[in-house]
Amino acid sequence: MTKDYNFRFLLGGRFTSNIAGAFYELIVLWSLLALTSNPLWVSLFYASMFLPDAFSFLVGPLIDKMSKRRLLQVLEVLKGGLLFALGIVFSQQQLFTEVFLLIFFCIFIFCISFVNSQTFTVQSAYIQQSVEKKDLEDASRKLSVVYKLSNYVFGLVTGWVMLHINHTLMLFLGVLLYIVATFLMFKLKNEKKDSQLAASNSPLETETQNSEQQENPFFEGILYIWRTPALRTITGTGIIINFFFAGLPLYLSVLAHSHESPFILAATLSALGIGGFFGTAIVSKTLFKTTPTGIKHIMNYALFGLGLLLTSLLSDSLLLLLTLVASGLFWGVTHVTYSPIKQVLIPAEKMGKVSSVESTLSIGSMPLGSLFFGYFFDMISAQLFFTLFGITYLLSAVFYYRAENIRTFKLS
Repeated sequence: MTKDYNFRFLLGGRFTSNIAGAFYELIVLWSLLALTSNPLWVSLFYASMFLPDAFSFLVGPLIDKMSKRRLLQVLEVLKGGLLFALGIVFSQQQLFTEVFLLIFFCIFIFCISFVNSQTFTVQSAYIQQSVEKKDLEDASRKLSVVYKLSNYVFGLVTGWVMLHINHTLMLFLGVLLYIVATFLMFKLKNEKKDSQLAASNSPLETETQNSEQQENPFFEGILYIWRTPALRTITGTGIIINFFFAGLPLYLSVLAHSHESPFILAATLSALGIGGFFGTAIVSKTLFKTTPTGIKHIMNYALFGLGLLLTSLLSDSLLLLLTLVASGLFWGVTHVTYSPIKQVLIPAEKMGKVSSVESTLSIGSMPLGSLFFGYFFDMISAQLFFTLFGITYLLSAVFYYRAENIRTFKLS
């Protein structure tokens, strides 16, 4: 499938764009931690990063109506413009107060994260209309490999580069990467209009929707999720899981910053993703190669939960990097299985509004989680946090197993 014209350039564009993302995320976080190590400011930074997903439903209907190819191009241009503005501020930091910079960092991360969140929705819709159903899991695996390689592996490289290269220069290099990504997106062809993935043909949708009326796009998306049992389960568990996931970078950032090295910070934040990279690229194709998609999804949720429980025993030491990498192997597999399930569940003409509403509901809990764990940081130890997080994943695996439509899901 990587020989396909559209898919090849989509992979290249997303890879280049995500490397630029790894640059600014680590540089801005390190700069914020240099100004203050107060957990509340760190949690506000992450809340600003996660909050845009709460507004995804506002643009979902527009995504359905517009060319996905054109949207992918526009989004890369917007990210490049925002990063250029950040580079200008970085080059003149001495002119601004500490409070101004802290607030600016939060505003910047909110704006660029909003653009990023739409990129994932548009990408999913583009893939749905450009890839055959039997190839969806393979497409998801390859995109997940690209994402983790560029975000986490290059995130680790970014931490090392930050020790040797001026941070402002790195931001402007990121702008150049966004220009390259935009060029690659211009190489894409328009997506096909394919009804093969319509939910009316999906084995997962067991409740009739003949009575569905024209609704407000947000409520129409909610109704579709509610009337589709598998989507209902995925969204409900996602709300709780992502609430806890929002606390993970907060605890890791505070732990790593005490070592006063951007490389240690990058290594700590990238550990789970590096494991996820190998899980996506290798484990999903070997250990679980013949496992049906639904069972594969459930098993790896449970295994990741057990890995988090093991991590809780090492939560006060950098040795937790080892358990995070190991746990990430199973976390990466869940990313391979998640997208195909959603792409089969949701018809092409509704992908924008339903997917964006699902993101609003499930990922929208992340800013609340970030603020919650930031406020109660001194009361909830890292060991307790990882224990609760692991239990949440184990319980989610139980809910998935009880949902017959997910348990029996197959792509072929």
